[in-house]
Amino acid sequence: MRCTALPPQCAESVNQSDSAGFAARGTMNWVRRIVIEKGLCPFAEPAVDSDRVRLVVSSATCESTARDKFYTEVRLLMSADPDEIVTTLIVMPDFATTDFLRFHEFASDIEDEISEDVNLVDAVLIAAFHPMHRYEGMGADSALNFEKRAPYPTINILRTPLLDDYISQGRTMNIPHHNKQVLEKLGSDKLKLLYQLCVQENVHCHEEG
Repeated sequence: MRCTALPPQCAESVNQSDSAGFAARGTMNWVRRIVIEKGLCPFAEPAVDSDRVRLVVSSATCESTARDKFYTEVRLLMSADPDEIVTTLIVMPDFATTDFLRFHEFASDIEDEISEDVNLVDAVLIAAFHPMHRYEGMGADSALNFEKRAPYPTINILRTPLLDDYISQGRTMNIPHHNKQVLEKLGSDKLKLLYQLCVQENVHCHEEG
């Protein structure tokens, strides 16, 4: 895992305090113990095992600074060797933490901007995660909501060619069915416990019972 901190800037800074380290550890616990162990994303394990994940904890608190940070990371990812960085996680523990709809709108705007940018549309895509994510039409306690829940508001930037490779290999076809089966079997109560354990410092979350 590449945990990178940038120097403070006037509009946005990366928090290098203990709270940033806490957020980074909680996020990586979530990636390893839930996303990978439960098989929710086929891209995650190879990226983590090969140490090609860039994780940045940002102190952005509003849309403008979060957007600036996002595009800074997009430029860095696009200029980096895929053998060095294949995906980026931007963790934003101070932005819209308790306001899922605000974060969802921000992520949707970013997706629209990418789709209209000829330099980005075939190069990158995003996956957005939020601790209060809720699929439209689903109850707040539906276990399937945890498919897009993370300990903190998080934007995952992926290289589009990577996804295209997985699609061509047929490795994405079963994701929706698999995730629904796994998450509903665990149930929302156990999933809530697992997520709580993930954010506890120096605690590796695990399934009990």
